[in-house]
Amino acid sequence: MGWRIVYIEDSDYLSLYLDNIKVNKNGQDVLIPISDIHTLIVDNYKAVLSVNLINKCSLNKVNVILCGFNHLPQSIIYPISGNNQTPKILKKQM
Repeated sequence: MGWRIVYIEDSDYLSLYLDNIKVNKNGQDVLIPISDIHTLIVDNYKAVLSVNLINKCSLNKVNVILCGFNHLPQSIIYPISGNNQTPKILKKQM
């Protein structure tokens, strides 16, 4: 389980690349190791996420939060086998 919270605000495409999140922004790629991530927050309604990336995040117990037009959380994807305290903690923080 990771320790980092990754906030994606300005990106075009997020995908999986060799157990890393590949963030494509203006034609440049940034790689972030999935094993370091606790929560991934996507605050860009135009961003595209691959299903393969979402599945890999679930396998690595990464929480994925998707924000809407108003920059508030619209959807939260919890891993089934994750920590049972995580949903309670995130709900309190929101």
